[in-house]
Amino acid sequence: MRTCKVKCIKKTTLYRIIGAFVVVLFCVIMLIISKHNDYPEPIPSNEPEPVPQSPLACVILDAGHGGFDRGAIGIDSGIGEDEINLAVTLLVKAELEANNVEVIMTRSDGNALAKTKKQDMAIRKTLIQNDNCSAVISIHMNKFRDRSISGPMVFYMKGCEERGGALANFVIRTLCEEIDHPVRRSNPGDYLIVRESYAPAIIVECGFLSNSSDEKKLCDPSYQEKLAKGIATGILQYLYSIKPLEPMS
Repeated sequence: MRTCKVKCIKKTTLYRIIGAFVVVLFCVIMLIISKHNDYPEPIPSNEPEPVPQSPLACVILDAGHGGFDRGAIGIDSGIGEDEINLAVTLLVKAELEANNVEVIMTRSDGNALAKTKKQDMAIRKTLIQNDNCSAVISIHMNKFRDRSISGPMVFYMKGCEERGGALANFVIRTLCEEIDHPVRRSNPGDYLIVRESYAPAIIVECGFLSNSSDEKKLCDPSYQEKLAKGIATGILQYLYSIKPLEPMS
């Protein structure tokens, strides 16, 4: 009986020792883990936080036509000018915004701005009469009865050579260079967009849907990107010419 009690005491002592060892081992492991994760606190930076850069300028982009008003129709493809106008205009928007230019769109989807052409143009007129914008660019595709005529054209309000003409000259040059077309002169005209705008305004005719070669290219997304690049580059060069800042990237 006494022997049994001794054995029980020994077992109890052994269990206590093992328990104590496990507790100590656990504490040691936790201490090691806590030291391993004890990262130094970050040193505060003395450099000032970057100040958001104000936009270089505000530009209005007008994608011509839309909705019930399809504009010129492709002779071979049957595509409406309004579709290509919007595609190119959105690409120009992206290019300008990437260069810190604020962009206002007269339309950003396939719809017209009103139910009739007269109402639609009245709304566009209101939108482009913005004192805070530096330029207005209306993007179109062209057509002509002579199907041999091709290539881009740019129009500005006649009598406004110093401002509208300057913008037109920048854009027609960079556009022609981007699509590898002989550089043309810009053209004076008298159209609502260029006449009623408060800021210098131009109409960019990207090519002729009445010309088979032009039509095929105008429907090509990669060519549309080139058109947008050329137009945006001309706009940026004009903006920097009237507001010299740091060189463009």
